[in-house]
Order: sequence, then structure tokens, then C-alpha cells
Amino acid sequence: WWLDPIYKGSYPMELCHPQDNPLPNILSNDFKIIQSPTDFLGINVYAGLLVKAAPQPLGYTIVPYPKKTPLTSMQWAITPNATYWAIKILSQKYAVPKFYITENGAAFTDHVSLGGEVADENRINFYKNYLRFTHKAVAEGLPLAGYFAWSLMDNFEWAHGYSQRFGLIHVDYNTLKRTPKKSYYWYRQVISKNELIT
Repeated sequence: WWLDPIYKGSYPMELCHPQDNPLPNILSNDFKIIQSPTDFLGINVYAGLLVKAAPQPLGYTIVPYPKKTPLTSMQWAITPNATYWAIKILSQKYAVPKFYITENGAAFTDHVSLGGEVADENRINFYKNYLRFTHKAVAEGLPLAGYFAWSLMDNFEWAHGYSQRFGLIHVDYNTLKRTPKKSYYWYRQVISKNELIT
């Protein structure tokens, strides 16, 4: 719905149904404007979906994850290969000159210990695994130019308010005290050395 108009100059007709998904009202010059060249495509990647082949119009159907699939506190499946496949599939489907992963991260239940630390090993493991697959895309020559962890600090999550913590830095919402989490120190090493710290 979003990328076909930009990179192909049309809407995906297989997804258009007069009652459920009608085509937008398109004026004669719309696609010329919509198809203005892009310097890059920014994609937010959190989790992939499991699919299996199915009859058209889509050619696939979504299937549930196995029960043992790890989840974030948002109940999103942790699927590290999602960064790789998002870039690979979009590269094959569209003539994108350059990609940035503009958001990738995970919400977990974080607490400041009595010693003043936030030991969020689950977030470190999340980033380690996702970055491995991100590196695979780069190693294969896919046009990934940058990666942004989401997010620097705990903040207001648009659908869940302050109940979900994505940040590398813990924020006490009562006092606004900021406490760097263990993931913050780990990620700082990763980006300063430009290599994955295991």
C-alpha cells in the first residue's frame, strides 16, 4: 500500500477490494508526485510474521508462532532474522538506493536495583541477535547504510503510554532521574568499535 505507489507508480491491485480496501481517489498527476526519487528508505523493524503458501490473491497466509517463541513485554515475537529479510525482500521488490533501519528495539520490564543498576540482559541479547542478522545483510552487499536502536530513553509509547520501556536509559517518571541500563554500556561499546560485542 505504501511502497508500490512510491517505487512502482501503482497500488497493489491484488489487495484492493471495493468494500474492505477500496483504491484511494487518484488524480492524474498523483503518481508523478508520489514517485519523486528518494534518497533512502527508512524502515522500522521489530518482528517478522510466519507465513505459508496459500492460494492467491496474496499467495500466503499468516500462521501462529510456536508456543516457545520468546516475546517482549509488548507480546511481540522476538524474530532476529526480521532485519535481514526485511531488507532483502524490499531490495528484491523495489529499486531502493539505500536503506536505514530507523527503529529496532524491544520493550522489557526493567527495574532499577537497590544498587542503582538496571541489568537488562534480555535487551542485550535482543540487540546481539538482531544485529547479527543486520550484519548478514551488509555482508551480502545489500544497501543498508545505517541502523538506529529504539530508543535512547524510556518514553511515551503511543499505544501504551508509559507502561512499556524500550530505552537504553531508564527514566523514573516521577523524578525524571535517568539511569543508563546495562544495555546502554554494551551498545556504547558496539557503536564506538563498530563491531558486535559478544
